[in-house]
Amino acid sequence: MPNALAAERSLYLRQHAHNPVNWYPWSEAAFERARQEDKLVFLSIGYSACHWCHVMEKESFEDGEVAALLDQHYIAVKVDREERPDIDALYMSVCQAATGHGGWPLTVILTPDKQVVFIGTYFPKRSTSYRIGLLEILERIVKLWRTNRQDVRDSAANIMERILPALQNVNAGAISDDTCKQVLEFARRSYDQEYSGFGTEPKFPGASMLWYLLLWGYISSDRQAIVMVLETLQALRWSGLWDHVGGGFHRYSTDRRWFLPHFEKMLYDQALLLLVYSEAAAITKDHFCRVVVEEIAEALESNFLLPSGVYAASIDADTLAGEGAYYQWTYAELASVLDRDNLDRMCRVFGVTPEGNAYEEATGKSTGRNILYAGVRTASVLERFGGTLEEFIAWWEPIRKHLLSLRRNRPAPLRDEKVLTDWNALTIAALARAGRILGMPSFIQRAERGWKYVEHVHCGMDYTIAHCSYDSVPTVDGFLDDYAFAAWAAVELYQATGNSAYLEKAIALVQQARERFSSLEGIYYTSSTKDIPQITEPSDGATLSGIGVLAAVAAMIALLDDMPDLRNMADSILSRYGGTVSSYPAAHTTLLIAYMIVTRGEKLYAQCSETTIEQIRTILRECYNPLRLWQVLAADYPDMLINATVCTNEACSPLLRSLEDVENALTKASGETSKW
Repeated sequence: MPNALAAERSLYLRQHAHNPVNWYPWSEAAFERARQEDKLVFLSIGYSACHWCHVMEKESFEDGEVAALLDQHYIAVKVDREERPDIDALYMSVCQAATGHGGWPLTVILTPDKQVVFIGTYFPKRSTSYRIGLLEILERIVKLWRTNRQDVRDSAANIMERILPALQNVNAGAISDDTCKQVLEFARRSYDQEYSGFGTEPKFPGASMLWYLLLWGYISSDRQAIVMVLETLQALRWSGLWDHVGGGFHRYSTDRRWFLPHFEKMLYDQALLLLVYSEAAAITKDHFCRVVVEEIAEALESNFLLPSGVYAASIDADTLAGEGAYYQWTYAELASVLDRDNLDRMCRVFGVTPEGNAYEEATGKSTGRNILYAGVRTASVLERFGGTLEEFIAWWEPIRKHLLSLRRNRPAPLRDEKVLTDWNALTIAALARAGRILGMPSFIQRAERGWKYVEHVHCGMDYTIAHCSYDSVPTVDGFLDDYAFAAWAAVELYQATGNSAYLEKAIALVQQARERFSSLEGIYYTSSTKDIPQITEPSDGATLSGIGVLAAVAAMIALLDDMPDLRNMADSILSRYGGTVSSYPAAHTTLLIAYMIVTRGEKLYAQCSETTIEQIRTILRECYNPLRLWQVLAADYPDMLINATVCTNEACSPLLRSLEDVENALTKASGETSKW
């Protein structure tokens, strides 16, 4: 018999509807029952594409023994972290503060008034030599609840009293160039010289850090910063993190060399890496990065695009054949469809072996399958291939398409088709920006297509926003990230199209964000919901910091539309959070990007004929500055006659009347920045 999750719209919740556990969705009714029956609440937070969430479900939540214990002594609550990121953000922050790490599934035991008694991530059903089991945790805590209830309540209250103030307050201070330089020093110390990326396993792409290093490397003429980014972008694209057959990036690598990923694909990863590869292509004119931009955009269309014109949230890691099996190949499968020369070449390029190169993460046991892994350096790949990048693409493309057609006969991983405002807004912003700075009109058209859905389905007449929708039915009030990212998407669409309606929408969204999420003390909270404590989160996580994006967008609009009020808003955010940023600059790179826009942002304002607009845009691309805004508007001017100026927050250049004047001014405005 299904539990209360059967009526939910969330795919993740419905996946647990037939568990023997009597799950509730997050609701006041669940906590009221806990109060009435004087029971603890067992809270499990995850998402549909999460591999370890599936593992814990199979081991524990489909198990009758665990279900009986939960139903007798607890009220069990399931939360989709993508649907309620505010609940996830609160308890994930508590988990990280209490244990030093986080992840999903997130396992929390709460008092009926939502105080944390116990918190952690994945637990096996029974204890092992390296991890306590869920049954033992549940039995120990319910025993304490029976015999020392007040002590449990006092301990839970103490946890929240100790941790919550740090999640609700920030330190003011001044951000400076020295703060920015500290991030570069951190990046140099943590950079993996052999395999690229930062830190050791598990390794994440770290898009916010890569974007920051591109921008800071540009304005400071630091070649090492740019090289670290370019090497990492090469490594990501040739590694096991990239789906070499179907396109798109998996979420992260379990090992240092980017070989064995967790195979879920998240929309936000595609969006942010599209942004970073396009920024790298525009700044350095690197052809390889431009190729990958086109590949990511194609993967978005083929893997994530919904009939409504927006993008699905995620694609699962698992099928019945096992995690990642959908993406892997046995040697026999490849030998049956490839001739000897192409098979030998695949073995040479992608590390395919007869016995299989893939292994289980937990045991190290061979699976007999192969992950397509070409290494981490383009030069090495092409040397083993024996040709140029263009020749590699010409060889691989027909093989890739043939393998893709064969793979489509396999049972495919599930796709979570909820539409999230924040992740779609990131995708729209990335597409619009890439289309503008790389001269790809089809990207801008895709961005406008996505915006049309978000505006018509998620946005109210008063510019309130819903966080998500299912089958074009909006649900859940929007959070700070929804407003901030949507405002950024609108600004990028304005710069890409010149349509002033987008700028008006961006202004309205920023003003709504300020009204809904800021306190009298100038602190911005992640949500306006009242059923849990509000927290502020200035650091970057899986996506960009909403507070950082909001500050950046306010600064951009102030430049574009001469709005001192929004310039003051950006300044206020930076100063209010400056001390927190300075204490750990590498964790707050989006706020530092906002600082760069405030201190070094400029805009080219130009009016000219329709036929001259693209010539100016070509010059802007050739003389690209990532901190330069474009405001190129059509006017009733004769061809080649231009009314243009380059402005910063302090001053504007003399009027520019010709294309030559514009090119000279933009080249001069770029200063002594190195040409990569």
